[in-house]
Amino acid sequence: MKTKICRNCAIEIPDGSSAKRAFCCDKCRNDYNILRRNERDGKFLNFLNGLSNNYKVLRIWEKNPELSVTLLQLIDNGFSIEYLPESRIDKYGKYYCFGDFHLYEIGTDFSNFIFRNTKLA
Repeated sequence: MKTKICRNCAIEIPDGSSAKRAFCCDKCRNDYNILRRNERDGKFLNFLNGLSNNYKVLRIWEKNPELSVTLLQLIDNGFSIEYLPESRIDKYGKYYCFGDFHLYEIGTDFSNFIFRNTKLA
């Protein structure tokens, strides 16, 4: 009978085990699957976490229905320009939508925004 090796830790699996067994224990199976899931979904999860962090930064101005804010002010509060949702266009211009918060670009240099809380506006 062929000796089986654990896919995670490379320890030999005892002979009396099931023929389908690929891991020596539940911890190795879980660790292996978590690692594979992180490899598969890592970029997406990082982007999702970045969007979530940007949303938290925008909540600082939650009480103001409309406010002009610079990119430097946003960055100083932890906003990351790498994590922006897809841009949209409406009657006010090009904007990035974070739920109830919209960031409208002013000009083409991407340094100034109008922040609009659609709940209050």
